[in-house]
Amino acid sequence: MGLCIEHVSRTQGDGLGYDIVLFETDGRERMIEVKTTAFDAMTPFFASKREVSVSEDLAPQFQLYRIFKFRDSPNLNQRTCVSCKFLHILDEGVVGGAG
Repeated sequence: MGLCIEHVSRTQGDGLGYDIVLFETDGRERMIEVKTTAFDAMTPFFASKREVSVSEDLAPQFQLYRIFKFRDSPNLNQRTCVSCKFLHILDEGVVGGAG
């Protein structure tokens, strides 16, 4: 089995808590959430409670990719899981954090 990627937010909808499933050659799956901004890496971003819950439940398989300076020169900041150290649950039911 070769490496395969499914953009699940397009094929299954945006409610899974991640955007992409990466099927690795050894059969393991990685769930990837992508957050994009036109600004720098320290610009706060928002995640749903579902995204945070899935990141905690699937921590060994979950990865967060932060794409910043998207318009000028896209850069990538990858984290292995969404950590409550940099996320704060807001009253509105969204989560904000810095890249």
